[in-house]
Amino acid sequence: MVTLFTPAYNRAHLLDRLYESILRQTDKSFEWLIVDDGSVDNTREKIAKWIEENKIDINYIYQENAGKAAAYNNGVLNAKGDVFCCIDSDDYLTDDAVESIEKYIPDIQADKISGMFMLKQDLDGNILGDRLPDWTEYSNAFELSDKYGLHGEWSQIYKVSVLREHPYPVIKGEKFLTDSVLFDDLSFDYKALLVNKSINICEYQDEGLTSNIYKCLIANPTGYKIYNKQRIDLTKSWKNRLSYMIKYNAFKCMSNDKEHDYNGKYRLLVKALGFTGIIGKRYYLRKYNKN
Repeated sequence: MVTLFTPAYNRAHLLDRLYESILRQTDKSFEWLIVDDGSVDNTREKIAKWIEENKIDINYIYQENAGKAAAYNNGVLNAKGDVFCCIDSDDYLTDDAVESIEKYIPDIQADKISGMFMLKQDLDGNILGDRLPDWTEYSNAFELSDKYGLHGEWSQIYKVSVLREHPYPVIKGEKFLTDSVLFDDLSFDYKALLVNKSINICEYQDEGLTSNIYKCLIANPTGYKIYNKQRIDLTKSWKNRLSYMIKYNAFKCMSNDKEHDYNGKYRLLVKALGFTGIIGKRYYLRKYNKN
């Protein structure tokens, strides 16, 4: 069975479109799991109405506002499905999304396979970013960008058993953690099945991350410290590795965190480049103040 997971925060006005797309699914072997991250709009009331309608299996969980990563962890712990597909509140599904996912579940049973990657598209049907490579059947999120130079977003459907072993870090005082922290963590030990089939239709909102990137960077330095820390060891390119080291040091300078310090095989070089952290911190603060 598939768990369709939606983290919700004050976007009740967008949920109707997603709900209607879920009702249209050609395969009904799914649950819709919603973790409400402290919404103060009418999200709770709207979902309560749908639960009462009883047209599909809906599991609604409310938590105090803690950010998407915490909502994701909560969702994984409460999922009833075998695989976990995150559909954001501003997205919706193609009619055969669940059917398409179910079709490939038999191909992801090996221990070192985390799940499957599928495509996303915009409202006009254009694929977001690059198509997945046809020269390899399995890859991981980091390899797709670092080795193959591909860009864009993909629907990443993971086995629930794998996600329970790899939760997002919970960072006190920070509410945003880029999805890539999880995707990169899984890239150390797993690969995923690549499927060039679109299941997710996206419409980005004006208040999204892209329009507030420097505010987000400054407000969540530990999360970006972890992001760059992981990539120091993942990348095969020394040019990229040095870039991640410099960025790691910048966010380390902005964070009070000690738990997630880098202690990998390049730790002496990272330490030697520690002075770059001051320069990087000033750079990000300057960019933030200009926006």
